[in-house]
Amino acid sequence: MFEHIALIEKEARIGSRVTCNPAPIDTDDDRLVLTDDPEDLHNVLKGLGWECTRDPRYEHDDTSDFRTFRKGEVNLIVTDSLTFFDLFMLSTRIATELNIMNKSMRKRLFQAILYQKDFNE
Repeated sequence: MFEHIALIEKEARIGSRVTCNPAPIDTDDDRLVLTDDPEDLHNVLKGLGWECTRDPRYEHDDTSDFRTFRKGEVNLIVTDSLTFFDLFMLSTRIATELNIMNKSMRKRLFQAILYQKDFNE
């Protein structure tokens, strides 16, 4: 989707369209993006019509090392942290393998892996 933007190192499809089988049809198209220059990428995306958002679904505290962007039905989670990217992809693979259809359970899994939060919180 973003092959033409040199600031993007990696991109991956994520979210319930990926993790759930059957995939829901009434959800956004979520993507995870890794960059080494989030400020420049922010400016490029803004110039391409993307809106920088603070999506509460992805917030865990005020020190988040990612930003969210939206354009149409596509949501981006943009990070410059390879660790965050890799942990998010691990969470996605586990949720996909287990086919966790319940959104609350998927959120708890991601919180546990990304932020070492107790799964029962």
